[in-house]
Amino acid sequence: MTGEHSPTVRRRRLAAELRALREAAKLTCEDVADHMECSASKISRVETGRVSVSPRDVRDMLSLYGVDAQHRDSLVQLARESRQKGWWHAYSDTIQPRFATYVGLEDAAAEIRTYEVNLVPGLLQTEDYARSVISAGNMSGTQEDVERRVALRMARHPALTGSDPPQLWAVLDEGVLHRAVGGRGQFLGFRNIAA
Repeated sequence: MTGEHSPTVRRRRLAAELRALREAAKLTCEDVADHMECSASKISRVETGRVSVSPRDVRDMLSLYGVDAQHRDSLVQLARESRQKGWWHAYSDTIQPRFATYVGLEDAAAEIRTYEVNLVPGLLQTEDYARSVISAGNMSGTQEDVERRVALRMARHPALTGSDPPQLWAVLDEGVLHRAVGGRGQFLGFRNIAA
């Protein structure tokens, strides 16, 4: 799977490039912040990929760093693309920002490795298994909350069955295979992802 399509990966790539260019220009975050009339913490958040940055701010930063026009144009375009919303944005009412970042990286991954002691990994769960697990952990939420979370978990599955799926390595405790979740009819929560 290619990371080119994930806004999360684009934002992180842009962040790394901006930091490297600032350091090559021998400027501090404070220097850039003074020039752009913003806080140094904003520059730091941009350079760590925690926030997206406007194409205009990228253009201003790159001018300050003395970046040539061709490189500047490609990074400004990358800034535009990094501000697009991933498919998971439709679940913003359900997903926490940290997990949104995780899903964005998962969506672009070439390889995924997971270790689970208690449950079938989310990417391999059936809808009924996921519903049982999410319901058990959702003490204060509504049934609608449960269904939104299940829908999000199911929406992650196409990453494994697309045209260029990541290689998935899942290490499970044997107990996961023997543990009944959601009653006898839902003994095992694995999805069949074989083509």
